[in-house]
Amino acid sequence: MPNGAADIMKVAGSRIFVTGGSGFIGTNLVELFSSMGATLLNFDINWPLDNRQKSLWVRGDIMNAGDLKGAMTTFCPDIVIHLAARTDCDENATVEKGYAVNVEGTANVLKAAAGAPSVRHLIAASTQYVCRPGYLPANDEDFSPHTVYGESKARMEKLVRGYGLRMPWTIIRPANIWGPWHMRYRREVWRVISRGLYLHPGRKPVIRTYGYVKNVVEQIARIIESDVSKIAGKVFYLGDPPDDIYKWVNAFSLSL
Repeated sequence: MPNGAADIMKVAGSRIFVTGGSGFIGTNLVELFSSMGATLLNFDINWPLDNRQKSLWVRGDIMNAGDLKGAMTTFCPDIVIHLAARTDCDENATVEKGYAVNVEGTANVLKAAAGAPSVRHLIAASTQYVCRPGYLPANDEDFSPHTVYGESKARMEKLVRGYGLRMPWTIIRPANIWGPWHMRYRREVWRVISRGLYLHPGRKPVIRTYGYVKNVVEQIARIIESDVSKIAGKVFYLGDPPDDIYKWVNAFSLSL
């Protein structure tokens, strides 16, 4: 893989093509990057969660290689941020039948980016669950998924690494992300905490890494604006410092 351009890119003034920008992380990313002065196109099969972002949205499915290529070629992006994915955990499914969008869809994104001369950096979103909880990988290519979803993302990472892209690429592995536009937290987690129904698992501290979504999208911005030698061909876990889940939940309980 080539090292890419020696200069440092900036979010401001860049043209950024986002797949899956209508989702939880994508909505927050589009908001931040727009405020930083980027020109964005959100290519997503779903309507934006935030109606104010409708003007930046084009309905499209990454499983449709032709539409994806056409949209990317027309937009002429400097940066591609690939967030589109199926992210739930369905152990009755298979990667091929249930999570094809994470593998075949990614292959389509890589092909479109490879064919777009303007693209100078590609960022692909994976997950921390390419390794099962408690597993300490020997390196970034050491996978041990415990779910079909995690297996699909491990395959996705292998695709990115093996594609031979001419531009620098970066893989990000978000931790347990929460914050604005996360509908499940609103419906489930906050409701459980506010009703005093949270039960802590045992007496020992349970340490877990969470990530406030506003911090996570700022971390993505920092990756873009870093020296290419520090981010090309690298994997980054995104999130906040590890915390005791009891303290984390208790802090929200007091606020609610």
